Amino acid sequence: MKGILFRLMVLCMLIGGGGVYGQGAEGSSVEDLLRKMYSKVDELSSLRFQLRSWERMVSGKTYYAVVQAKVQYHPMKVYIYREFPYEGIEVLYNEQVKVGDALLHPNGFPWFSMWLDIDGTRMMEDAHHDLSKIGLRYLADVVKELEDKAKDEEVFDKVFTDFGEVVWEGRSCYKLAILDSSYELISYVTGEGETMGSIGSKLNIWPYKIYELNGGDRFEPFPKGTNLTIPSNYAKKAELLIDTATLAPVVVTVFDEKGMLAKYEFVDLKLNPGFAPNEFDREFYGF
Repeated sequence: MKGILFRLMVLCMLIGGGGVYGQGAEGSSVEDLLRKMYSKVDELSSLRFQLRSWERMVSGKTYYAVVQAKVQYHPMKVYIYREFPYEGIEVLYNEQVKVGDALLHPNGFPWFSMWLDIDGTRMMEDAHHDLSKIGLRYLADVVKELEDKAKDEEVFDKVFTDFGEVVWEGRSCYKLAILDSSYELISYVTGEGETMGSIGSKLNIWPYKIYELNGGDRFEPFPKGTNLTIPSNYAKKAELLIDTATLAPVVVTVFDEKGMLAKYEFVDLKLNPGFAPNEFDREFYGF
């Protein structure tokens, strides 16, 4: 059975024409826009959206999926209904019920629901990211780390570029781009107990990219002293659309040395929607 979905997000930007953020809007810089985006994401207690994702797999083929998602923070609760492919697969995660494990309802063989590790092989077979990355917070955290690094290296104006306003899905959006001219593939020697995921978190790089470059087991620790090839940064280029009305990121596209690595679109995004008290209980969905 194909692994579950979500690829949730990760950094930034849809490339385009020219312009200056702040024309016809409050604020006058990319830094202002990013600060307002971070603030908006920090205010979130819940989300509802359709996620369209395109992710390049190790085979070289791009895997396309569409899901409906509900997310609640503090405590973390997630419900996902898969629309394409394999319509009808459902995933329910409630950290108050079982931390680290999600309930999968397959809508087919083997015809019963099962608990699976959100960071395990079955859940991530056809996905770049685990369930905990779904939503907007992981994306905002990645962009903030890229911003901080660019400022530390005094190259912010070279890395972050404003491309003005565009229309996406009938909504006006600010368009930004992040270009890392220093991006390259480098060598890395693993420490004790390190995994692809822990290396990605420590260095702010794409964990699936480590898998693509080195193969092996995505989830088991490497032997200490293993030589790996890894990217020097999160992406060679990233593109972002930020909704001008809500200041929430709605499209993120990531590129590496081969081309597009992944793209995520948050369609019909609802910020802080209300959910019923039992909306993240398995009985609510009948499985």
